[in-house]
Amino acid sequence: MYAWAHAQHIALEKYLRSQYLINIRDEQYRRILDIIEYNRRQRHDLRHHLLTLQGLWENGETEKARDYLSRYLVETDSIHVENFCSNPIINMLVSHYFSLAGERGVKLTAHIHIPDSFSIQDTDLSILTENLLENALKATERAPEAYRFIHLNMLCRGKMFVITVDNGFDGIIQKEGGRYLSVKPEHHGLVLSILHEIAERYGGGAGFTHDTMTFHSSVMLNGMR
Repeated sequence: MYAWAHAQHIALEKYLRSQYLINIRDEQYRRILDIIEYNRRQRHDLRHHLLTLQGLWENGETEKARDYLSRYLVETDSIHVENFCSNPIINMLVSHYFSLAGERGVKLTAHIHIPDSFSIQDTDLSILTENLLENALKATERAPEAYRFIHLNMLCRGKMFVITVDNGFDGIIQKEGGRYLSVKPEHHGLVLSILHEIAERYGGGAGFTHDTMTFHSSVMLNGMR
């Protein structure tokens, strides 16, 4: 009975892990489709504006054309796309969380340098980035005003690629068996175990510490060719 129960527990854990990873990838795919659709609309709108300006110009309505162009430039100035790095997937993810953080009164800063000679798969890197930022944002939302911040760093240290996230939180820590639990109640320790698993696959590791009101996450990967 014990062996059967243990096998059932492992099978359930594997299922939950695979479903969680599938959900992450589905969400990333949805965001990519949203970006493609946004760019398509932008191209369509630009063509419309250019045709309008052409019509005004051909009719000799230069003053109207000038006013129309001025209004268009004011509208486009209000659209600001963040550029954190040259990796399109990571830039998309960080930009998404940057927007979410701003909406929730959290200040997110990011310093990212992903080298060209890189052997880490985009899927693994995006899972790490998404989980770290999602956990940080949920924790920071409950923090006092002075601690509503997230600092993300992604860079090389010798042959190791390092990701660090420092974020404020409410000072309440959840642990089980000496290990931190995710702030996502539906996943408990699953999220952090996945981070450990990916890091170890690349000959690295993951570490988590905290002080009074700040949580520190770090992941190291041997990702250099």
